[in-house]
Amino acid sequence: MTRLELLCVLLLLNVTAVSSRPQSYSSIVGGHDAKEGVWFWIAALVLKQSPHEIYCSGSILNERWVLTAAHCLARQNPQDDFTVRLGAYRLSKESPHETSYSIIQAVPHPKYKCITEGDDIAVLQLDRDITFSKFVGPVPGLAEAGEIFNSQSICYSAGWGQTAYRVPLREPRTLQQVQLSIVTRDTCSQRHNGVHIRPEMICAGTHETGVCKGDSGGPLMCYVSTSLVQVGVVSSGENCKGPDVFTRVSSYRDFIQKYTNRTSVELH
Repeated sequence: MTRLELLCVLLLLNVTAVSSRPQSYSSIVGGHDAKEGVWFWIAALVLKQSPHEIYCSGSILNERWVLTAAHCLARQNPQDDFTVRLGAYRLSKESPHETSYSIIQAVPHPKYKCITEGDDIAVLQLDRDITFSKFVGPVPGLAEAGEIFNSQSICYSAGWGQTAYRVPLREPRTLQQVQLSIVTRDTCSQRHNGVHIRPEMICAGTHETGVCKGDSGGPLMCYVSTSLVQVGVVSSGENCKGPDVFTRVSSYRDFIQKYTNRTSVELH
């Protein structure tokens, strides 16, 4: 095994694996309970044998497709192993607003090999059309290539992942959200021991706020004027201490459009 392959394995084992405005909580890691229905586009990917425990997250693109991270698919057979819970709020207790779906097609980015090399993005086709409601619907929009996000941007993430390294979210496992600050790729690289942060990646978070294991595949959302758009997909981190690495969605709009076909999410 080469040094790069070993690094990929080690990072995969430790992987950090909100359309009304999200409430501004004091600080998921460093987060607090989200309000039910605010993150109506978030998906919980759970293993069929452990439906009350998060494995990865995702976001609803349209009536049939969910966006997630490619590394979430690396050690599982999505069609056989996963259930996708939409409208979920407390994982330990099924919400009256939620529905579960099976996966009939999983498409990781064709260039994905390892989280350190990027291209950590995938789309999942569900077994039937999603029934949209106040609590379930497509992500408000996807970031475009010309849009700039920096430390002045107002950004959030959410999920059911660990709240600290090896500390699972407590019962009843209520969806958490956290406000995050974008950091430069250079700062992010230094935090991750010099790992190259590609232009197709974006970093956010601090030692006190960020994402953790179980949040992989979930959305990083930021404001463009008064509109909230998905900027990133949770990819990797270092023992649940940010800044964390997200796949930059604007770099993969062609990939998303190629496979999802439908236009519930505006892809112009």
